[in-house]
Amino acid sequence: MGMYRRITPAVFGVDLSDAMVTLALRYGPTVQGDIQHLPLKNNSVDYVFSHVVISHVPNSNLALAECARVTRPGGRLVVVVPNRLSFLAPARFVLIGLGKYSLGSTRHFTVSMLRDEGRRHGLSTQQVHVIPKTPTALTAGRRFITWLAYCLDQGVHRLYPLWGGDLAILFEKTGEPNRGRSGAVPH
Repeated sequence: MGMYRRITPAVFGVDLSDAMVTLALRYGPTVQGDIQHLPLKNNSVDYVFSHVVISHVPNSNLALAECARVTRPGGRLVVVVPNRLSFLAPARFVLIGLGKYSLGSTRHFTVSMLRDEGRRHGLSTQQVHVIPKTPTALTAGRRFITWLAYCLDQGVHRLYPLWGGDLAILFEKTGEPNRGRSGAVPH
């Protein structure tokens, strides 16, 4: 949380896991909560940071809507998600098929997918970056698959800078969510 204190003095954490909440309490106030139903008031925070969280929940659109809901107008939201335009995406599916990947369901995004979802929640895209995903794995088979995907990503990344790794998107909350005909926020 020290890194976040360089941006704002008041830092608050939310995590689904009791164990992670216990660890995070060493660094600052943290509560147990679900990103799909954040225990915070509307427009109550200046900055939200979600690192590879919304891709692992059943309703990533609801999770992004919740992040937007708690961010004040003019506030910033950084979302990091797996990049659909990465050779790591099919590598994950191979590992899932082999029973070697156990992080639950993972949704992969493109920039346009996340930009469009953000727009529906009153978020304007400010910056987009790709964070290279270096190969890390515990077994030789997994290391080889992730190393190969990493090498392929790096080759294509030179031609198209939004290829590979994870996507990091900086949003600014510019207004209220765009509402459909019924007046409800789309989920």
